[in-house]
Amino acid sequence: MKTAKSFDCVQMKNDIQKKAHARRAGMTETQRLADMNKQLESSGSPMAKLWREIKPANVPPSGKAATSV
Repeated sequence: MKTAKSFDCVQMKNDIQKKAHARRAGMTETQRLADMNKQLESSGSPMAKLWREIKPANVPPSGKAATSV
């Protein structure tokens, strides 16, 4: 038997993604990556903390990995 929930997880996720999409509307790919990295660097969420622990050292603020020739 299902219990009544005080909130809908999927709806919450959809709302957050909708706001992020609206905030990034009109940005270039580079700007979107920089915005996502900025959010991850400053967020206290468990996912952001994990990302900071495992992100490669060669990922600059733009989000694009440095390439060697």
